[in-house]
This record gives sequence, C-alpha cells and structure tokens, in this order.
Amino acid sequence: MSAVTGGQERAVAPAPDRRELLSISHYHNAEHLANERTHLAYMRTAIAVISLGITMNRFSRFLFENEQADRSRRLILLRSTSQIGLGMVLFGCLWMMLALHRYRRVERAIDNGDFQSQRRLVEWLTLIALIGAALGIIWMFLE
Repeated sequence: MSAVTGGQERAVAPAPDRRELLSISHYHNAEHLANERTHLAYMRTAIAVISLGITMNRFSRFLFENEQADRSRRLILLRSTSQIGLGMVLFGCLWMMLALHRYRRVERAIDNGDFQSQRRLVEWLTLIALIGAALGIIWMFLE
C-alpha cells in the first residue's frame, strides 16, 4: 500500500490486526507483572533481613541481661551481635527503599519503552552481600 503526498509516493504500513495488538498488550502486561514479582522478591528479602536482625538483637540482649554467657570475651561478642542485629534492621529498611525506587524506575522505563538493565546495582548488591558474608564468617571464628 502506498500514499501519494505532494507528488511523492511513500509506503504506508498496514494497520496492525487485532492479534498483534493483543500480543503487544500481553507483552506489556507481562513486563509489568515481572517488575511486580521482582519488587515482591526484594520486599521478602528485606523483611527476612529485618526479622533476622531483630531476632539477633533481642536474643543477644536476653543472654547479656540474664548473664547466661561467660563474662569473658563472649560477652563482648554478644554486644557486637546486638549491634549487628540493629545494622541488619537498618540494612533491611534501606533495602525496602531501594526496592521501591527500583520498582518505580523500572515501571516508568517500561511505559516509556526504554528499559535498560541495572548492572551496577546488581554488582554492588552482590558485593555488599559477599562482604557481609565474609565478615560474618570471620566473626563466627573469633574467640
């Protein structure tokens, strides 16, 4: 099909049929649903980190206050466990804010059709998790 405008002939793309429109709509909806699932995964992780942090904090305080631990180096480790628990709660809250920021950013990018992967974010989160795990392993073997 072609159209003549001002003496020049140009090709006119055929109008998309109903199946193509449904396919595009389905693809668009699938992207938004995938974004929501990713957001929920971030939220579950943040809630788990916060819960573990609260548990560590409360349990170490319980042992510390009831003097069920030795008065040696273990008591000092229990204090640091309490602080680690607090740090985990703060990290979980930060993770939730990051999840919301990422969700909204990706949602806008999907709607605008210019989504790009956030490789730096993935790399930094992985690096932070590895450092935290390494510090946890070192802390476990301190006496």
